[in-house]
Amino acid sequence: MKRLEQCQLILTKQLDSIFFIDCKSQAFHHLQTVSNLATLLAYKRSLDPCLLAVAGLFHDLSFYLTHVSDQHAKKSAELTKTLLAKEKIFTEKELMIIIQSINLHSNKDTYDDAYAEALKDADVLAKIIDEPNFIPDLTQQERYLRLKKQIGA
Repeated sequence: MKRLEQCQLILTKQLDSIFFIDCKSQAFHHLQTVSNLATLLAYKRSLDPCLLAVAGLFHDLSFYLTHVSDQHAKKSAELTKTLLAKEKIFTEKELMIIIQSINLHSNKDTYDDAYAEALKDADVLAKIIDEPNFIPDLTQQERYLRLKKQIGA
């Protein structure tokens, strides 16, 4: 089984614990959308598409499981590390890239490494696609405007 497929199964098992179908559907939709967009950005930016796809799949997992947004990036990173380390799907270096990207994805007003930036951009692009009238807060404004210009929106 391919690594991304293995991660999708792990994610599905986690999301199965969500009781309300609309919450589960929203979680799956957002996580898959960010994963797909992160994959596209990886190809465009010469990054590893599998690592970014996986980071996209898990980046908000803690929020969807607990409905607590405070420090959800850090908590999602910790949960992802636990889930993926147990399965031994990735090398230690690859796992660190995934975990760091997830951990930093909420810091939309700062510049981090290329993988974290691609995940942040994929997350904002997902908002643009899913919420056409999305108005970013001040921390996301610059990134939002740059991405809208890049996609011709």
